[in-house]
Amino acid sequence: MGKQKIKGKESSTWLLQASLEIAQNTHDVAVLEMIQTFFNCGIIKPKRQDDSLEMAQSTRSVSRYVISNLSDVMETVIPFFDKYPLLTNKSLDFVDWKRLIEMKNSKQHYTEEGLKKMKLIKSNINRGRGLSPSNLSSKRKLDLLAVHEN
Repeated sequence: MGKQKIKGKESSTWLLQASLEIAQNTHDVAVLEMIQTFFNCGIIKPKRQDDSLEMAQSTRSVSRYVISNLSDVMETVIPFFDKYPLLTNKSLDFVDWKRLIEMKNSKQHYTEEGLKKMKLIKSNINRGRGLSPSNLSSKRKLDLLAVHEN
């Protein structure tokens, strides 16, 4: 899974925009196109301009698949990753990202206490946190054990 982003601006209400972003080398843009087709939402940027694999492979740019529409995030992305949880360190980012979106929907960013809590949660996202027994729920520990046993 790519980055889960929550962009915030300093203001009295703190503007929040949730998005999911997955990046690939431009020569692998077909992977992003398949993901876009699967989710049936979001955009790929920049759009592929090359006519051949050779041309794409010679370009060292990165293409991104982005879902930034809040209803797409809430109705498509979150339910998918709730049903099929990540088995990597990104699972911690997803839990925090989802929590921020839920807090935004309940308008907690309009209170000073809610805003402080949200900023603290945001400060941990995409920081390369490791999975350890202390930061996993009991269900998550069992999920990971089942994967390792198979």
